[in-house]
Amino acid sequence: MIDCKNIAEATVWSCRIIESSDGGAATELSPPVTFWDGAVIPVYVIQRNSSVEITDDGGLIEHFESTGLAYALDGRRTKTIDKILAPWGVGMSSELHMVCNREALQHGLQQYLGAMFALARWEVELRNQPPDNSLLIAEAEMYLAALNPNFEIYHDIRVSSISGRGQDFPLRIDDTLYDAVGIHHASSAAMVKKLVDVRGLRDNKSIAITVVVDDRADHERAGADIQLYSQFAHIDKMSALQKRASGVMQSRLN
Repeated sequence: MIDCKNIAEATVWSCRIIESSDGGAATELSPPVTFWDGAVIPVYVIQRNSSVEITDDGGLIEHFESTGLAYALDGRRTKTIDKILAPWGVGMSSELHMVCNREALQHGLQQYLGAMFALARWEVELRNQPPDNSLLIAEAEMYLAALNPNFEIYHDIRVSSISGRGQDFPLRIDDTLYDAVGIHHASSAAMVKKLVDVRGLRDNKSIAITVVVDDRADHERAGADIQLYSQFAHIDKMSALQKRASGVMQSRLN
């Protein structure tokens, strides 16, 4: 049986053992991906001899059908879903699923999580909603964790600023502060204001700051934002960060 405690410690996801549909045991995990309506779609891990199956047991389809997005499951859009999932090694028929070696389970879960982040972003686009920055931060953290396996990640770091109010950065790895931002106008303006406030304090000149910019939807608009941010911080494009992390995670699965 898969050790629930070990998985929970490795992924920082909540975990419990439940009975599977075939009468055996399955491990149920709650991933750090929140969909548009606040839903968290559980992930199930089922041992199959020397391999493990990772699946949502139809949870994504149920979520779309219950929140008015059943049209997202028609033939044309199903091809879009397949395209979104393919880089992560995840497939979808009546459920999201992938199979990996038991020894590579942690990295398989990282791949699966990347697919869920991609689907959550796509759902936001379908609903014509502004992007949720917390989703971007959680996604960036997953990629950074894969690329920096030997470093501890610290959260919610308060930095003094010229305004006197201070500014919070969601992540710190080694000596670098990280934030993530999309290309929505309000998000861009807030990020510039934050960086100016921090860099305006003389003592903060030497602080290492990296801003991860989600450039995947509009490279041109992202490029304009990057020019602004780069005056105050190091920039990492989400597309490049995703590609590097995906390569690392895929190599560990093989």
